[in-house]
Amino acid sequence: MATVGDYIGLSLVLALAFVVILGLRHKADAKKVLSDKKKDLKTHGIDISSEGVSIRTNHHALSREEYINATQKKFNEGGAYMAEHMDAMKFGPGQSNDKKSS
Repeated sequence: MATVGDYIGLSLVLALAFVVILGLRHKADAKKVLSDKKKDLKTHGIDISSEGVSIRTNHHALSREEYINATQKKFNEGGAYMAEHMDAMKFGPGQSNDKKSS
């Protein structure tokens, strides 16, 4: 007599076989979709090949000094933002400017 585990195992094997057959049947469609997507990305400046990914951009590469200055600027902006929103980092009941009169 077959047990519940046998039926579960059989259904898993059948589902796996079904997925493999479906994958083999639609392999050409998947290749076409991937090829179309690669062409679309290439028109946007992203080239994917067996050597890797190449990204074309109209920006120049930052020098070391430009990179350091941009990073420092963003750190300062982040610090200023955090200083303005100090209460956002606290847990517990919120603080209110309204004082309740007794």
